[in-house]
Amino acid sequence: MEGVYFIEKLESYSTQKLLNRGTISEEVKNRVAAIVADVKERKLTAILEYTAKFDGVVLARDNIKVTQAEIAAAYSQLTENQLAAIREAISRVRKFYSKQKVGIKDTLLKSEEGTTQLRWLPIKRAGIYAPAGKAPLPSSVLMAILPAKIAGVEEFILCSPPQKDDNVNPAILVTANECGITDIYKIGGVQAIAAMAYGCELFDKVDIISGPGNVYVSYAKQLVAAEGIVKIDTIAGPSEVVIIADETGDAEIIASDMLAQAEHGTNSSSILITTSEKLADEVKYEVELQLKDLPNNETATASLQNFGALLVAKDSREALSFVNSFAPEHVEIFTEDAEQLSQSIVNAGAVFIRTGEVFGDYGMTGSNHILPTGGAARFSSGVSVYTFMKYQMVEELSKKEQVKIASITAEFARLEKLEAHACSAEKRKANRGENYDR
Repeated sequence: MEGVYFIEKLESYSTQKLLNRGTISEEVKNRVAAIVADVKERKLTAILEYTAKFDGVVLARDNIKVTQAEIAAAYSQLTENQLAAIREAISRVRKFYSKQKVGIKDTLLKSEEGTTQLRWLPIKRAGIYAPAGKAPLPSSVLMAILPAKIAGVEEFILCSPPQKDDNVNPAILVTANECGITDIYKIGGVQAIAAMAYGCELFDKVDIISGPGNVYVSYAKQLVAAEGIVKIDTIAGPSEVVIIADETGDAEIIASDMLAQAEHGTNSSSILITTSEKLADEVKYEVELQLKDLPNNETATASLQNFGALLVAKDSREALSFVNSFAPEHVEIFTEDAEQLSQSIVNAGAVFIRTGEVFGDYGMTGSNHILPTGGAARFSSGVSVYTFMKYQMVEELSKKEQVKIASITAEFARLEKLEAHACSAEKRKANRGENYDR
């Protein structure tokens, strides 16, 4: 077998195939566009048809919204330990983002001439998407809801596909309820994104959509955002981790972290970059050993074969250059100088210093796992309180200052051949000097 089982020099490795993992085919784009347009036009009728077609569940119109009884019943399907894990994650994430909210301050410039203020405001209405296909993601529910609530978002709806028993996955229902969200609908896939973006008979449109999904959901989010009708949280595709390690790295731990990322999907990417050929050999052995004992290891095997790599770097500088060029979703560092190296990583969704990325997946670090992938970390960030806020400029100049700068403002306007703009500025000074004194 090739892929991760083949150790090579970093200098000869190309990231192009990694970046191509998230390429969306024209077939997918066309299918998504057709569904989005149909839901926009026919709303609930189209939603029900697509739910029957893609989820294999026929729902009545009065059975789409999750009831309080269904939420209560969901608790009985979780063990006490599972509920404790959910509550622990909620506590840690809430604590971190409450700290972030305290740090968000308005900016004010004040002088004799006037004031200019940048004022932070919460987005009013959020739509949360919770996937539940091959693997339900209750962790993503709390990652999306909690920063939004702390930002001050007032209204929420949550959409998640129905299971074969006509209900939403119980872990998702419990997590949403623990976060204070009960306005939940049995709608999945592209139809859920379109419903939240345009509204339907069940609920009004939202202002922002947050939450991960498959390639169809991801493109649907991009499509509705491109129309300018709704904001989305981040650009997300197949997950990825790059691990930087020197001879001090633990091969068993590193191999387990690579496998954890690989089991996300066949297009996930798990890469080790090490300055130690000995460690590369040990990790190769551990990956093969642990993979044999991993239940349902077909996905992880395919992922490692296609997009896994064990790379030997000349030095840490070469490793850092690769990371900042690739801009991966996650970076783990297992080196003696890990803290120092982390300061040089400027393009990554999240950086873990001698820490397993898995702890970030489940909120144990308090941060967020909804992160940019496929190189998007070069220009975007993961979900935080900022995601659910907007800023507004509030500006005031004294009448005397408007008179003073009217001519130079008009000069700039005429540079752009905008005469009405120039006249607007000059009206402030024409025979108005005395009246414009504060």
